[in-house]
Amino acid sequence: MSDSRLLHFLFALAQDPIRASEFRRDPEAVLAGVDLSAEQQEALRSRDPSRIRAALVERPLDQDLLFLTWLGSFADESVSEP
Repeated sequence: MSDSRLLHFLFALAQDPIRASEFRRDPEAVLAGVDLSAEQQEALRSRDPSRIRAALVERPLDQDLLFLTWLGSFADESVSEP
């Protein structure tokens, strides 16, 4: 199953330009304050998108589930079908 801690960390970086800048400048300092596995931290240090994606999920099926969950988060519940 996917680990939401890494996903939340990535979303937080995307929404906070100052923290993202700090991460680019000194990833060790930023990573010291988060609860991520050693594998996840190493993937982030690598800055390799394929390693980061692999760290988000344990199995290929989880990639599909993660994508569908992410996509579903943009669904507008106020729109009703005819």
